[in-house]
Amino acid sequence: MTDVAALTSKQVQTHLAGGAIALDLRRPSDYGAGHIKGSLNIPVDNRGSARLAAQLIPIGTPLVLVANDNLFIERAISPLREAGHVNLRGYLARGVEAWLKGGLPLVTLKQISAKELLELREKGLTPLLLDVREPIEWELGYIEGSILIRLAELKDHLDKLPKDKEIVIVCEVGMRSSTAAGILERHGFTALVNLSDGIMAWRNADYPLVFEEDP
Repeated sequence: MTDVAALTSKQVQTHLAGGAIALDLRRPSDYGAGHIKGSLNIPVDNRGSARLAAQLIPIGTPLVLVANDNLFIERAISPLREAGHVNLRGYLARGVEAWLKGGLPLVTLKQISAKELLELREKGLTPLLLDVREPIEWELGYIEGSILIRLAELKDHLDKLPKDKEIVIVCEVGMRSSTAAGILERHGFTALVNLSDGIMAWRNADYPLVFEEDP
């Protein structure tokens, strides 16, 4: 088993109170169903995801890993260390189930499908759409009315987003958008929604897209 320490819920609480960040390795749907408030959802089981974690979280930040299966903990450790994140304080033993059994609260992230989002728009109920993809992806088509802020730059542009309006976050397949939701949650945003299957589902359903050479 991993050389990273297994932590109780109380130990995790202590680390978080001391400035650690909970890195949630689960699928966005699991994260959305219930996660530790302020945790970041990055399914780190490959080097690309680990580099994303290094990009979004300052190197040296103490991390606590969260997953439902220790296999995901094992898969995450080497890529994280290779990316520079060596300050791993441990992982939450038995995952969020242990957190709940310890009487500690979880928060949720609302999920919305492409069809549900289209139906809202057809009713004139248009939430703010935040697209966190890369500009090259944006140029291949985006949902009308979207705001483009790259995930890597999100923390630097929080002033562009209202805290009093619901924000639907969009990426390609619903993973980076879940990560973005965690960043916004850490900065006091509460009315957040994840487009669960991303713009890929929107595109595959032949829903309308806007195409521009320059965002």
